[in-house]
Amino acid sequence: MNFGASKAANPYICFLDDDDSWTDDGYLARAEKAITNRFPSPDLVFSNQSAFFHDRKKDGPIWLEGLAEKLENAGRSLDADGLYKIDADDLTRYGRFCHLNTMIVRRALYESVGGMDEGIRWECDHDLYLRLIDVAQSMWLSPVIVSRHNIPDPAAASSMTTMLNETQRRLYQLSVFNKASLYAERPAIRAYGRRHLGYTLKRIASTLAQAGDYRTAAFYAWQAMGALPTVKWFVYANYLTIRSMGGKGIG
Repeated sequence: MNFGASKAANPYICFLDDDDSWTDDGYLARAEKAITNRFPSPDLVFSNQSAFFHDRKKDGPIWLEGLAEKLENAGRSLDADGLYKIDADDLTRYGRFCHLNTMIVRRALYESVGGMDEGIRWECDHDLYLRLIDVAQSMWLSPVIVSRHNIPDPAAASSMTTMLNETQRRLYQLSVFNKASLYAERPAIRAYGRRHLGYTLKRIASTLAQAGDYRTAAFYAWQAMGALPTVKWFVYANYLTIRSMGGKGIG
């Protein structure tokens, strides 16, 4: 993706997964008009998409589909181009992220953050999104569904999602959220990183506990306690520690 971006000749770039499709014929024309009508020029323009698995639409929200309703409930309204002006606080409070299929980014901004981190093999788009909204000054959201995402079949090995096992995926997520927690400039994004780091550590601990590896599960559970402390999780981490004293352990 970075190679393609390096060859781009226009000031804005957009993306589309090779197994997905844009479904709105007017998407790019509307985006061009909206960008042209704005000063200062937008850094990011987000839209929405639907997800399908074996041609059956999945219930949402999955990405930013529910954000428009929250903005309306807060008294925000669409402008003449059908867009909401948003900021990093809006996005991090909502708690989900924008898929690359529905993101248009100013090329200079993409280059300024170093583009895609090619060392992250899963949720590298989430990492890019967080780094972009951390420095973007002008962000806009269209509530329109403009693309279709085809969820990879776990029985196939044709995508990164299906090639990596659960533990590998979670380890890449840890990298994404550690980066956000440590390096983000905006407090809202650092807080988002810590929160999702805690969620990920809890998932790792729970998966290991289900596999009977209580010692390693307890190790990750206490890390999760530091990132996202709750009384309920404190009790669970202690439970795993006790189980680890007589259960299966590694190391």
